[in-house]
Amino acid sequence: MTPSLVKHRILIVDDDPDILAALSLLLGEQYEVETASNGADAIERLEAVRCDAVLLDLMMPIMDGATLKSEMARRHLDVPIVLTSAGSDLAQRARAIGVEDYITKPLDFDRLESMLAAIVDRQARAARGESAADGAAPTTDAGRGPSRHD
Repeated sequence: MTPSLVKHRILIVDDDPDILAALSLLLGEQYEVETASNGADAIERLEAVRCDAVLLDLMMPIMDGATLKSEMARRHLDVPIVLTSAGSDLAQRARAIGVEDYITKPLDFDRLESMLAAIVDRQARAARGESAADGAAPTTDAGRGPSRHD
C-alpha cells in the first residue's frame, strides 16, 4: 500500500472475542479495523467514526444483527453490511434484513476479502461519481442483493 493512500475502515461486530481478534489481525493490514462486541456498541462506533463496511454477526446479546440493521436505518447510518452467522437460514435472514451480502461461519477468508474489496471499491467509485461500468467488474455478487456465499 502506498503511504499516501488512506485505508478504508471496516467495523467488525461479533460477540466472540476470539473472532474479533482473529479478524482484526487478518484484516488489519488492508483496512483500519474498528470492533464492537454487540449492536449497541456498534451504533456508538458508527456514530463516532466513518466506516466503509460492517461485518456483522447475526446472533449477539444486547442488540442482535437484525436489530442493529434497523437501528442503523433509523439513524440514517448508511453503511454496507456483510452478515455472518453459523445458522442454516442465513440466506433467508439476509434477504429479510436487506443487507449487502452474507457469508456463513466458519468464514472463508478469501471470499470475505473479495466481498469487502468489492464493497469498498463500489463505495469509493460512488464517492467519485463513477459507476461500476467505469472500472473493473465486481468480483462478487455483493450489491445485487444477498447471494449464497458459503
